[in-house]
Amino acid sequence: MLPYRCNAPIYHLPIGTVSLILANILVFLGLITGRLTLNGGWVLEYGTGLHAEQWLLSTFAHVNFSHLLGNMVFLWIFGLVTEGKLGWYRFLPCYPLIAIGQSAFEQLIFSNSAYAGDFSMGASAAIFGLMAMACVWAPMNEVSFFFFLF
Repeated sequence: MLPYRCNAPIYHLPIGTVSLILANILVFLGLITGRLTLNGGWVLEYGTGLHAEQWLLSTFAHVNFSHLLGNMVFLWIFGLVTEGKLGWYRFLPCYPLIAIGQSAFEQLIFSNSAYAGDFSMGASAAIFGLMAMACVWAPMNEVSFFFFLF
């Protein structure tokens, strides 16, 4: 399913949401062109200890274009709602705080050697946090979704 519309009013330019989308796109382009490498902290690795740099950086890296596109569509819809409630200056710190907290918890939980070699990447967890904030702060706003049935 993909969200394509939300009836939340936009009171100002979505500076924070657009900035985060651009940052995700730039990191993706850097990874596919080879200017950035996955071993530079852009992957949240399991079973190798705790690595604070991975907690934030891994949330900007995506496996492929469809992964990036799906996350950015959700970020656009739910970012607009939460940024509209917070303003860009309070919204921008929320995204990395959610991402860092979730990634640190995930790396700690999966630090068991049984998960060594596994990894995760992407903005999904931070976006889920924004979705939760949108549900709490704007429960009456409607989000329209397109459903795929395979």
